[in-house]
Amino acid sequence: METLQEKLSQSSSLKKFYISLPPVQRPGCFISLEQHQAEELFSSLDLIEKTYLIEKLSNPNKDWLLKISPHDDIVDILQRLPDKEKKLTLELLDEHTKLEILALLAYKEDEAG
Repeated sequence: METLQEKLSQSSSLKKFYISLPPVQRPGCFISLEQHQAEELFSSLDLIEKTYLIEKLSNPNKDWLLKISPHDDIVDILQRLPDKEKKLTLELLDEHTKLEILALLAYKEDEAG
């Protein structure tokens, strides 16, 4: 039986392979990637997939993804998370970033309203 890494190395497109997996297997696949692969994949995912990953990953992995994400992406992801998960995710950010994200969240909410 092929390992996940063997399947990934044979796949012509990491994103295509990743999306073909059942959603429940995607976080496990994601954390098995090398850092550069994970960064490339995460940046190529749509908002729904990014939000799903942020919601399902453990804090160290979630923290790392937030650090490499543009602030606008973080705001979009946070707006899709349930309130409890949003609060826990905000707590992972450093104070400076958290203040910027909260300001962007307030601006986007005002803009929508």
